[in-house]
Amino acid sequence: MRTAELSVRTPHVEDALLRARTLAAAAGGYAGDEDTAVDAQGHATSTIQLRVPPAAYDGLLDDLARLGTLLGRKVSVDDVTSQVVDAQSRIKSQQASVDRVRKLMDQASGLSDVVSLESELSTRESALEALEAQQASLRAQADLATVTLRLSEPPVKAAVHKEPEKKKDGFWKTVGGALSDGWHAFYVTVRAVLVAVSAVLPFLALAAIVVVAWRLLRRWRPRTVPAGRPPAMPRTAAPLPKHPSVPGPRGGADLHQDAAQDPWTEPPAAPPVPPAKPSDGEQGPSD
Repeated sequence: MRTAELSVRTPHVEDALLRARTLAAAAGGYAGDEDTAVDAQGHATSTIQLRVPPAAYDGLLDDLARLGTLLGRKVSVDDVTSQVVDAQSRIKSQQASVDRVRKLMDQASGLSDVVSLESELSTRESALEALEAQQASLRAQADLATVTLRLSEPPVKAAVHKEPEKKKDGFWKTVGGALSDGWHAFYVTVRAVLVAVSAVLPFLALAAIVVVAWRLLRRWRPRTVPAGRPPAMPRTAAPLPKHPSVPGPRGGADLHQDAAQDPWTEPPAAPPVPPAKPSDGEQGPSD
């Protein structure tokens, strides 16, 4: 019995699997068990068993190695001839044992003997079937070689990020950038203000309607006076005292009397006092 294990790295696992199945069928064999998995990074791996006749064994290994980059190869040969011969001998012995039990069943007359022999016959027939299955498996292994192929994709290389070189900006470009940033800030501010006003405007309109309705209601509602309470008199300013008419030319006594009676009239000024005349003995200053 010949077996082999191959590890191949290929860019496309699915394409390599399809090619491997085609090669096995062309060699007169078939594809057996298969296990394919994809990791979180999208890296696919697959393992498949191929059974081919021993005559096509070497050619198949060469074809599979050309599916990609060969990473590993392991070949082994097991001689199963002795196992096949041993299984065949045991099968003959077990078959003879089954035949003897059947003859005893034909000669048995009691019910208990028949039941016991049937149980023994069932056990020996099961053992015979197991030996025959083992012999068939050994013959299949001897007739077909087994190749286990492991396929994998190359690891994904992380992209190297290169920072772009910073270019020195000129004076006017710097000024233009500053103006652009300022205009953007102005636009954002105006936009925020408009959004805020738009959000508050419906509430302001509703409040204005409520205030106008309340004022109109107060204006149109008639005023009622509680029972037993006289209506309030309108408030008017007290009349100012009339100023006395200016009298005609009167004497000083009359003016003083009028001033005493009328508090609004200032008292008349006292008449000027004439200067004293010098006596006869005194003379005025000489001319």
